[in-house]
Amino acid sequence: YGFPISISWISLPVVIFTQLLLTLALSTFLAAIVPLLPDLKFVIENLILFLMFVSGIFFDILKFSENVRAFFLMNPIALLLINYRKILLNQMWPDWWQMFLISIISIVILFITSIIFRKYDKYYLKVL
Repeated sequence: YGFPISISWISLPVVIFTQLLLTLALSTFLAAIVPLLPDLKFVIENLILFLMFVSGIFFDILKFSENVRAFFLMNPIALLLINYRKILLNQMWPDWWQMFLISIISIVILFITSIIFRKYDKYYLKVL
């Protein structure tokens, strides 16, 4: 496709692992709270669709003005996509600070989720 392989591709597993950690954290968190609030699943479906459109899948966020870009960059998925583009298309290294922040936030969410699971462990059996 006209994009040569570069040395920055060795950082791709870090971005993939960060995405895996974020996906794991968000999915387990939602799995913990949806049985407690069943109507939330309809909100989640629309929120996921909204996040897809504002994440930069269909366009490059960095081409927008600074004000618009700041709004889009609050989405961690958009940050991951930017780093994928840096590595695969621009032969650049990812932003390590962004990867670190997303990983730390994901670990905190996983910790909170484990507390929720332990607190409502017996309640889940009754709901299901």
